[in-house]
Amino acid sequence: MTTTSARMGRLAVVVALATGVALAPTIADSLAVPSRESIKVTIDSPSVESARTKAERQEAERLAHIEAARVAAEQAAGEAAAVEAARIAAHPEATRGAASAVEWTTWVANSGGQDAVDACTGGLTRWFEPVDGKTYLPVHRECGGLPILDLQLGDRVLVDGATYVVTDARDVRKGDSYEAAAGLDGLVLVQTCYPTGGRMRLVALTPA
Repeated sequence: MTTTSARMGRLAVVVALATGVALAPTIADSLAVPSRESIKVTIDSPSVESARTKAERQEAERLAHIEAARVAAEQAAGEAAAVEAARIAAHPEATRGAASAVEWTTWVANSGGQDAVDACTGGLTRWFEPVDGKTYLPVHRECGGLPILDLQLGDRVLVDGATYVVTDARDVRKGDSYEAAAGLDGLVLVQTCYPTGGRMRLVALTPA
């Protein structure tokens, strides 16, 4: 039986080769190793390609966000520079003496009472009456008065182009009467408030 089957199998192969008829797949064919082309198709499947596209899109969005932040920062810096340039152009006296070790330059912007101070002009307000016989120049901290908190004895200050020297300083409570400023050594008082604690700082200035 075995010999006869083998002969018939060889005969079938010969007939198939002679007539061009394809043989049915064999068990060996079904176990054949996939070709490189089939492996490549599997690797480049739609799911893998979709993940790659998503990663590329996320990277593009990240770079676009960084670029937008950079442009916004440049615009903000440009606007700040324009505001500062306009301020200097409007008050050139505030920049005089900047190269001569002046710690702070400012100007008297208006005069009056608390309403004038609250106008927040960026400069000092000449108080409507003297305090302890001295010219009193208050300004809100956030409206240009922050440097007052850092002034020390001997520092030079430029006010409306005139140079003054810090000759005294004192911390007082908000709402204190004029007597709280009594005895300070100077002819001009500049004043601003601390950010916390309910206190104010008075700095006495004497013409240099």
